[in-house]
Amino acid sequence: MMRFLYKVIFLVVSLNVILVDAQLDKFQFHLGGSYEFISITGNGLSYYPPYLTISGGAHYGLWHSNDQIALSLNPNAQIGLSYNSFTGMSFLGQLPCFVMLRAGAACTPFNEQKFGAGIGGGFNFSYLNEKYAAVINNSIYGVETSFITPSVAAQLTFQNQVRVLSLRFHSSIYPYSAGFVAPLNPLKFNYLGYGLGLLYNF
Repeated sequence: MMRFLYKVIFLVVSLNVILVDAQLDKFQFHLGGSYEFISITGNGLSYYPPYLTISGGAHYGLWHSNDQIALSLNPNAQIGLSYNSFTGMSFLGQLPCFVMLRAGAACTPFNEQKFGAGIGGGFNFSYLNEKYAAVINNSIYGVETSFITPSVAAQLTFQNQVRVLSLRFHSSIYPYSAGFVAPLNPLKFNYLGYGLGLLYNF
């Protein structure tokens, strides 16, 4: 599964490099971090492991109106870790991809307004390697799974002469159903993802 995730990330990065060479002026990049929650519920289980992530992505301009409103394709990649003194380290990798409609600040490379906003929809592919402590027998189990959920995003952007910052929230809108830890299989559980991030645009 990890090899598959690495291949997907490599393909996303390679695609970005090819497109950048072709049409650099249509690209806007961003780096940042986020606080992510994975919701795992069902069959009496409610589990919400949090993750701190680093993320990167790009907006590829599809359309704009006088540099005031713009439609863009926005692929992202983020990697996160979670630590618990009882269960140890857990890992989260995500590839959110949205079609974003943005207005105002930095909606295109040539917009110089101070404030902007955007909304979007798409999907979020997640790879989860989570350690879970089972209360019933004081044992630690690991779940390694991947899932994809339809997702939405909303952001506020602030721009001055020095920097462009975006505050973004994203959420799954429909759960993915899959198994969890071995003692509970073949029961299915619902997976959802939520996140709030701060992005530096360049």
